[in-house]
Amino acid sequence: MKKSLFYIFEYMLPIVLLIYLIANTTYLFLARPYTGINVDMTSGVVLEVNVPMDDSLAVKMGDVVKSVNQQSYEDFSNNLAAPYPWRGYKPGEKIPVIVIRDGVEQEKYHVMQFPTFSTLLPRLISQWFMPYFLYSAGLLGLLFLRPRNIQRTLFVLFNFLIALWFSASSLSGEHDFGSQYVLRAAFWLWLPITWHFHWIFPRQLKALPAWIWTAFYTVCILMAIAQVFQLVPQDTYLLSFLLAIFGMVVLLVAHVITQPDFRRLAWNIRNLFFFLIIPIVAASVLYFVFRKQGEYFVPMTLLGISALPGFYFFILYFQNNLVSNQFMQRLYRLYTWITVIGIAFGAVYALALPIFADIAPMFANFFFLVLIGMMFINLTPLLILPTLSNPVSSSGDDTQVQFRANRLVVNVIFIFLVVLLGSTIGVAILISVQEPMNLVAVPLAGFVSALAFLLFYAPFQRWFEWRVLSMPIQSDQLLETYSERILTSLDEATLRSLFVNELLPSWLIRQFALLQWNGEHLHALITLGVTLEQLPQTLDVPAGWAKVSIPLMLNKEIVGLMLFGRRDPDDFYAVNEVGVLRQITNLTALGLANIKQSTALLELYQSDIERQEVERAALAAELHDDVLQHMAQLSNQLVDAKPTPELLETYQYTANRIREITSGLRTPLLAFGLVNALEGMVENVQDRGLKNIALTCEILGEDVRLDERVELHLYRLAQQALDNALQHSKAGKIILSGVANESAVNLTVSDNGIGFAAGERLDISSLLANKHFGVAGMFERAALIGAELSIKSQPGMGCQVNIRWKI
Repeated sequence: MKKSLFYIFEYMLPIVLLIYLIANTTYLFLARPYTGINVDMTSGVVLEVNVPMDDSLAVKMGDVVKSVNQQSYEDFSNNLAAPYPWRGYKPGEKIPVIVIRDGVEQEKYHVMQFPTFSTLLPRLISQWFMPYFLYSAGLLGLLFLRPRNIQRTLFVLFNFLIALWFSASSLSGEHDFGSQYVLRAAFWLWLPITWHFHWIFPRQLKALPAWIWTAFYTVCILMAIAQVFQLVPQDTYLLSFLLAIFGMVVLLVAHVITQPDFRRLAWNIRNLFFFLIIPIVAASVLYFVFRKQGEYFVPMTLLGISALPGFYFFILYFQNNLVSNQFMQRLYRLYTWITVIGIAFGAVYALALPIFADIAPMFANFFFLVLIGMMFINLTPLLILPTLSNPVSSSGDDTQVQFRANRLVVNVIFIFLVVLLGSTIGVAILISVQEPMNLVAVPLAGFVSALAFLLFYAPFQRWFEWRVLSMPIQSDQLLETYSERILTSLDEATLRSLFVNELLPSWLIRQFALLQWNGEHLHALITLGVTLEQLPQTLDVPAGWAKVSIPLMLNKEIVGLMLFGRRDPDDFYAVNEVGVLRQITNLTALGLANIKQSTALLELYQSDIERQEVERAALAAELHDDVLQHMAQLSNQLVDAKPTPELLETYQYTANRIREITSGLRTPLLAFGLVNALEGMVENVQDRGLKNIALTCEILGEDVRLDERVELHLYRLAQQALDNALQHSKAGKIILSGVANESAVNLTVSDNGIGFAAGERLDISSLLANKHFGVAGMFERAALIGAELSIKSQPGMGCQVNIRWKI
């Protein structure tokens, strides 16, 4: 039973309601007769005749209609089952009408009008679009709000019922399409939904016995039935609207007064109260009391009601995100001010329209465009807030309604845009083309909509999932992309980035843990949305939050565990998706094995590098303390032996060369800091007497000291880059530049030489394959200290080697 109700609410109700809204709109524009006359449904007074006639026998403005072709207008006004008197006549047909003119009952006639732009315009600037806005709010609540509890259900029904009675109200005056019954029943059903929703929103005021709500719902349902069967006066349903608004105000104030933990939401509720509820109540009272004059305040009511879902979404956001960012605060203030300006504009419209009657139509058309714009602005929080909310509720309360991303919203928005496009084209043809050419409006609109769907759905889906839902990898490419990336992830940081920034967001997974098993306990490698206290320590202890648990197997042995928890929107993993996760788990086991091997090789390489540095220092010391000393003794002996100039020159060259080699093998200037050492290295190279090469050093920074190992590797990287430029670039200018401080070092060796084709990506594998062993060694050395090395070069454009390191 519960499952059946779930499917009815989640799937059937939105579809049925949307069909009803579209049917009403279609009937309003295409099937409802264009009478060319506006008659007050209560009094029968003719308010307007679109095409006045000079014939005294024609119906004129101010007449009181008694009957239309022998159908009593009074019976129509007092009987909901009575048909609309003007229905069933063709354009151009002359209809006999009994009216009271100058206090005398007279027989007149009226000619039914053909649809024109002037007769279509009043319907275009009516409230027909408003139900779709409230329907969208309810639908987005279905898509984005979780869990599926009573609060979410009431929020959705609250918006759906407003959409229902708004749609029915556009036709109920003429008793079209059964809308007179739907309107009254929807108002009575809306009353208990409104009270119940605001009783538990943002949090329940007090737990009430179930029979109280059952009795209240039963009474309202009986009142709805009584209205349909006309057992109570027709206008009784207006009482339900006033009671709903009154209850909304009282309950919102009660939340602020009685719930101290929600005082931080008081300013949101205060704005909701002053900027929305009060204008809605005032406009509604004016409409019910003054009727015709109160109609001018209807747009202000529409704007206020259209902003309600946005304010509710903001309250939900601030409730579930205890620390809201500055952008959200600004967005909320902007939304509030736009709403205030819109309602103020509606008040100006209501006050100015009766005064400036000559320009009333033009003013009304302009206000209609502003109203449409305001509706779209009011819809933005419903789309933006779910994408900005935290993946996991910061309040830690899983029973509270929270925003959850949903891929189905892509289909909803795209279908809405396609329908909007088709409707715009259809209406444009209807109002601009005469019969019979306007018959192509519906087929052409359908063809354009279908073509737009075929051409743009896939690109729109990719763009929306990437930009709005932050899903960087398409679901159908996830396994292929992961299998390529995992094999090149040679350290835990890269693997963590791959999971947290790409894989998990692409599946909307908000809770995850990758645990490594060492034979005794589990060790956390990657976590998302869970604390260390929530992780199991052994394989036999389950994690309560995990929906899917898959062991990592390697050589038939368990090496770890992957836990998948909360996933937007419903924490559900289909059978085929679990199969994909198993493949990802197997690939991850291989990836961890590669990382383990890579880490061992890196440690071996590190020890080899350190051994080489020790050997370099020992060799430099031996050259300096032994070979150069013997060279000095040989110099003294050469003076006595009267050597030839050639021998002296060879001796001097050999001694200088040994000193250069000794200086290169050891880095004594590092004792004075990295900056001094680099500057000294450049000075030593300059002392060699470079031919046609301008070498400069431009490093900004103090004589800060870093870890000895870091300083040594940064020095060697710069030394290697400089040696490569001197030997291979054929440059006329080489610059060693950069910035160094205690937390970061950024060094660049650039030249204006011949350059080379570096390609988009340089990695160790490709460098070794092309026998660039020196550059490959630079990448390996940079990896040892966590530095980033990049090389940019093009043939004829020189080369730039950049070394970036930070703590």
